[in-house]
Amino acid sequence: MKEILFSTKIPIILKNMSIKFERFNLIFRDFFVYLSLYNFLNDFADKPNCKIVPFRSQYEGKRGVLQTTVRRLQSGALGIGAMIIFIAMVLIAGIAAYIILSTGSELQTKSSTTGRETVQDVSTGIKISTIEGHNTSGLIDKIVIIITPRAGSPGIELDSTFIEIANSSKKCIIQYSSGFWVDGRSGLADLFSSAAFSPVASEFGLIVLKDDDGSCSQNTPVINQGDSVMMTLNTTVLFDGIPENENILGNIIPSEGAWSIIEFRTPSSFTKSVLILQED
Repeated sequence: MKEILFSTKIPIILKNMSIKFERFNLIFRDFFVYLSLYNFLNDFADKPNCKIVPFRSQYEGKRGVLQTTVRRLQSGALGIGAMIIFIAMVLIAGIAAYIILSTGSELQTKSSTTGRETVQDVSTGIKISTIEGHNTSGLIDKIVIIITPRAGSPGIELDSTFIEIANSSKKCIIQYSSGFWVDGRSGLADLFSSAAFSPVASEFGLIVLKDDDGSCSQNTPVINQGDSVMMTLNTTVLFDGIPENENILGNIIPSEGAWSIIEFRTPSSFTKSVLILQED
């Protein structure tokens, strides 16, 4: 004998087990499995091998076993699915956190490097204080460029610094020559007659005005904070002298840092031997 619970919760005893169970509708209600009473009455109520019997208390235990078994199986299935979803969420969250932290660290490193380089480029360099020229017979034959390091700039190596200078028809690139270094810290009787002016168009000399730490030596001239020197140019060999109303353009280009601009126009008439051509 096989007991099956119907939707009416009335036990049915099937005497002949050859009846096809797929013809019954299975209904899940509160984890109980029932057969549809409607289909049973339509399909099997008139069969002699089936009958409806009253509910008997001895089947209570069976119903309880069925309920407990179904609940345990379903709880296990739900637990495995929830665990898989939880592990997947943890993995996704870990990957996302790693990507965010890696990106943030990379951006911080790049921004720090960029900021440091920007500050260095802005602060490092040479400041032009004054450019003076010497007038001989209506032509400027020599000029001196007074320079100091910019505020916050590290040491500037003048032996690796270039001067680019041009008039309306010619441009020259000039570099330092140690043979035309003059110590002017004790003063000079005649600046433009000193031995700091090279007869070679591609060379400039130096006159040291202030150098407390002695860093601006003849062979390795380096200017630090508080130092002041003159860069000397022989414009007679550069441009055959600079006449009146002449535009001069150029740059002082250190090995690192910002360039300094040379830009002036000579006066319409030279009335003095020493002329101020450019001031900060």
